[in-house]
Amino acid sequence: MSGIVISSRKSSRSGVKGEELRTRANKFALWATMFVAAVAPLPLGSNRPLAWAFWAVYCGAITLIYAFLMHRSRKELRIGLAGLKLPTALFGVLLAYMIVTVLPIGGLFGGIPIYGRTGLIATSATISIDPGATILMLLRQCSYGVLFFLVLQVAAHPARREIAVKILLWVCLAYAFMGIIALYTGDWILGLPKWAYLGSATGPFVNRNSFATYLALGSVITAAKLARHVADRVERHYDDGPIRHNISSILLYSMTLLFFLAVIVATQSRMGFAAALVGVFVVVVATAARSSRAAPLVVGGLVVGIVLTVLALSLFGEGLFDRFGTVEQSSIGRTDLYVQVIELIKLRPWTGFGGGSFELAFPLVHTLPVNLDLLWDKAHNSYLALWSELGLIGGSIPLLIIAALVRRTAFAPGGSPTDWRFRAMSLGAVAVAAVHSLADFSLEIQANAILFVIVLALGLPTTPEKGKS
Repeated sequence: MSGIVISSRKSSRSGVKGEELRTRANKFALWATMFVAAVAPLPLGSNRPLAWAFWAVYCGAITLIYAFLMHRSRKELRIGLAGLKLPTALFGVLLAYMIVTVLPIGGLFGGIPIYGRTGLIATSATISIDPGATILMLLRQCSYGVLFFLVLQVAAHPARREIAVKILLWVCLAYAFMGIIALYTGDWILGLPKWAYLGSATGPFVNRNSFATYLALGSVITAAKLARHVADRVERHYDDGPIRHNISSILLYSMTLLFFLAVIVATQSRMGFAAALVGVFVVVVATAARSSRAAPLVVGGLVVGIVLTVLALSLFGEGLFDRFGTVEQSSIGRTDLYVQVIELIKLRPWTGFGGGSFELAFPLVHTLPVNLDLLWDKAHNSYLALWSELGLIGGSIPLLIIAALVRRTAFAPGGSPTDWRFRAMSLGAVAVAAVHSLADFSLEIQANAILFVIVLALGLPTTPEKGKS
């Protein structure tokens, strides 16, 4: 009998130690992933090969450390991938396809032809006409995958998820302050004179549109917090008594949202401003969808949104209004560009020219009226860029992954009002990305992609799946 008692105590101690190790692993994942979110915008939005390689090595290293801690704990993952079979499988197919495109399989068929406007131009040993760029894209995608996985484990614990969202909000605010201060103290970037987009707020980014997308994601995080506080007040019954700090929180987040919108206006990004408004609107509607008094919430949200928009435009709107006067001219130029990108897609509709190869592939179809004096390294439409680089099937896989995650976020059963606040935030972020990607390449900038992936993971339903790892 004594032997049985001793064995039971050892087992109990082992279980406690294992739980402590799992907690330590998830705390490590929290701070390691938030470090990426906080630092990624600094080196020019991490839009350089050196930054891509660094973050790939960093994400791989923290994943190995996390795996080691979890192995020592002998505990299951808090959030298994059993409920994410479709997105996981699609992501695996995407990575596998990019690997195939850099393999020298062309030698088996006498070379893979490369066609241009005038017909056959050359042959290649690989599907990708720029294997180096494709490998770098593969590294970026792997980084996003492990970040999503780690943040998913963080989000399983309500307190840690709340900490993560607060950190993201403070980080976005810090860069918003940097952008507006830099604009009005010499118009600099990282302490150096700017070489592009003079007169527009760009923060640590080179491109104003990319900075606007980053701020739009920050405005969505703020709107989710604001909408939840407003919903709590609207739904409160008089017998419930007052809600502590509710009014002060509403005022604080309203001012924060106003600040984000004002800095977005200062970027002079037309689509960035539109994407932010759409994202905030989606957050309000998503919050109202789970509210017992949806109508007052939507109407109130629209009124507050209109007021904040007017105030933001009154602060820094002169430059943005000037750019609205050139919308017709810009749309004609973009339409001409998109027509030629579609011609590029038609040359290789099923395989594409290889991930990250747009800069090298576009000259195959580039002609007037698209400006011949410029180097077009981006398609200025992320959908067309994906289809031109990975083909219609491969390029649609990232879109299908996001669609599957949105479906799970929006329609998964259950979820408390607090949990739904995170879901609304995630849906708003998807709206921002979807709208701005129609006319720009902001989600192709790594700092924006990192923030988007983290917000998307934080918004997924977090009910642990027992017995599934």
